Amino acid sequence: MIHLTGKSLVHQRRLESQASFSKIEQLNKSIKLAKERKEELSREIESFQDPLWLQEVVKEELGLVRQKETKIIFRSQ
Repeated sequence: MIHLTGKSLVHQRRLESQASFSKIEQLNKSIKLAKERKEELSREIESFQDPLWLQEVVKEELGLVRQKETKIIFRSQ
């Protein structure tokens, strides 16, 4: 068992308090970043509902075109 004098105990409590405040500040920053990421993902999910966006993705990712469009392929030599 460690015996602390009054000043040492106060000093120890102050250090613990500072560490706690530091941890709270760090957690608040993490929460803020998580909320920002959530908003970003929500906007991305909303864009999936947009038919124009879906059409562009299909064109780019799958190389498909609409019936009246012409697909042009450039090949490197």
